[in-house]
Amino acid sequence: RLRLAAAAAATASDSSRTNSNGGSSRTASGGRSGSADLSSPQLSERLAATTSTPHAWFLFGYGDSKHVLDVYASGDGGGMAALQDAVAQRPDEVLYGYVNVPYGDSQRPKFVFMVWVPDTLGGLRKAKATMHKPAVSKFLQYFHVELQASALSDLDADGVNAKLKAASGANYGGGSDFTSTKTKALSSYKETEKQATINAPSYNVGAPATHI
Repeated sequence: RLRLAAAAAATASDSSRTNSNGGSSRTASGGRSGSADLSSPQLSERLAATTSTPHAWFLFGYGDSKHVLDVYASGDGGGMAALQDAVAQRPDEVLYGYVNVPYGDSQRPKFVFMVWVPDTLGGLRKAKATMHKPAVSKFLQYFHVELQASALSDLDADGVNAKLKAASGANYGGGSDFTSTKTKALSSYKETEKQATINAPSYNVGAPATHI
């Protein structure tokens, strides 16, 4: 009996040490301690709103937690500029953002996933962002560009549009570049038509023959 009691006490002690080290303890969402917890209803609500609303965005982070993520700021307009302003309010921590960017002449929605990791952070906090990013991207499910940012200038709308253009595989964006492309195509067509007219075969048609 003494041996059985001692063995049980040793097992309980080992279990306690394992839990205190975080090796087998679990979060409220069912994942292991230290994994990203994206179970907040506000996150799901803002994701649904952003995917359905042009220029909508939201910013989320850890707050006082080491692994539980929640919404910091959001809006149904303003796009990248609004996200940039929100990041400027919390520049010294790991942040994640999601933006609906209407793109090109068709204004088709394109989605940008931002990971903010400032250079001022220590190695452990940077490592956390790397470790949690796959879970965050899986939660978002769909985006055209993943934007790794460490300075506010990385969030400029022009730079983001350039990345969207590169991701699309073709220059279908609006503005002077697109207008120039259409102008060149029209000019090329007119030149081809002109050459076809110049090189067209000619036929000599004389007076009708007189039959006697």
